[in-house]
Amino acid sequence: MLEKPRTYYYRNTGHLEFHEIIYRIFDQYRDLLDAPAELAAYKLAIERETEVINYVFVNSYTRNKKQLNRERKRVFRCLFGIVRIYCKHFEPTVRDAAEHLSVPIEAFEHLLQLAYDSTTTAIDAVLENLRSADYLPALQMLHLTDWVDELKRLNEAFKTDADHTIDEGMARPKTPLKTLRRTTDLAMRALAGRLTSLITINETTDYSALVRHWNVTVHHYNIVLFEHYGRLHVRPSIATAYVAPIAPEPYTGSPIFVIPELRLTVVHYGVETTVELLFGRDFTLTYEDNIEPGLATIFISGIGNYSGQTIVTFNIVS
Repeated sequence: MLEKPRTYYYRNTGHLEFHEIIYRIFDQYRDLLDAPAELAAYKLAIERETEVINYVFVNSYTRNKKQLNRERKRVFRCLFGIVRIYCKHFEPTVRDAAEHLSVPIEAFEHLLQLAYDSTTTAIDAVLENLRSADYLPALQMLHLTDWVDELKRLNEAFKTDADHTIDEGMARPKTPLKTLRRTTDLAMRALAGRLTSLITINETTDYSALVRHWNVTVHHYNIVLFEHYGRLHVRPSIATAYVAPIAPEPYTGSPIFVIPELRLTVVHYGVETTVELLFGRDFTLTYEDNIEPGLATIFISGIGNYSGQTIVTFNIVS
């Protein structure tokens, strides 16, 4: 019985590396398989995928630029979240200021899904609106100028950072990498199907060495490579996250917004990894009964790479 590879979850370099090893296995037993056309098609698919991956690797944004892009989106997301919280403030003046600010911010909420250059243009437009005479007083009333300054700093750093490495001599691939990955997978499955048929039909021929070689390699990649390079197809739930106890907060007459500390332990194939979750990137908060003395409730909802919901409470003392 052939073990099924989970090639869909391998990242590009891991996907290519896996197929190169599988091709060498099939090539080693080419006389046993007797499928020269299928083997040639598999080799061609790997070569085409290699060309595209090399192009993407050479003509790619630098790691620092990707980090700056993540940071500026995180700041925008937090700014958007704070304004939405202030929209529920009990004081009419604060609430009105937040609702006024939400107009230019919500207009560009889609920038979190934009490409790099489009995100830069959208953030410039947001900053221009927020710093205009129409919105600056509301921004100062809510003490959000530092957030806007940080967003501007990150956006400018993104512009001035070394853009990306380009090799003008490399021709741009005409076929998307996703299509080539699928072609390579299909070529591999054709050979695996050929092997399965031979095992069923030719009961007198010993295919155990080839099957064992296949299964050992596939099992290794399904476990080890998937852990290091794979994409999680199920988002971890924050329902099992550890929430640090929240100390009692003094009564102020205003809503109290506490940001709890969350840590989540994710287990994959016996390997535990503990990560600290960040507000605005990994979860959002909704508050209830957080003004008057008594028990206040925080509803924590997972976003981004995390799903699920959990609840934590804290005391407001007079």
